[in-house]
Amino acid sequence: MPVQHYALALARGAGAEVVLATYQRLLREVRWFQRKEGGGEAYNVVMTRGWMCLLPRRRGGRGAIGTNGIGMLGVVWVADREERDMWTELGMEQHLVYMGYPRQES
Repeated sequence: MPVQHYALALARGAGAEVVLATYQRLLREVRWFQRKEGGGEAYNVVMTRGWMCLLPRRRGGRGAIGTNGIGMLGVVWVADREERDMWTELGMEQHLVYMGYPRQES
C-alpha cells in the first residue's frame, strides 16, 4: 500500500471491549502522525473479523474524484468509463497518496 496506515489483528471472537481498545490504540497512532505531519483530523476505518485498519487522510479527493476507506486500500469503484479514465490520468497510487499520506516505514 502506498499510503500511511495503521493496522492491528483482532483475535477470533473479539468482543466489543477488545474492538474498542484496538480502535483507540490505532486512533492514538493516527493522531500522533497527523500532529507530526501538520495535517487535519480526517481518517478512514476499515475493519474485518480479523483486523482493523485506520488510514489518516489529507484530502477527500481531487475535483470529482475521491474515495472511501476501502478505496484507500486500493479497491476503487467507478461509476463509468469517464471516471475510470480520470483515475488513470491521475495515476491510482499517486492519487491515493494525494488523498492520504505517503507511506513511511517505521
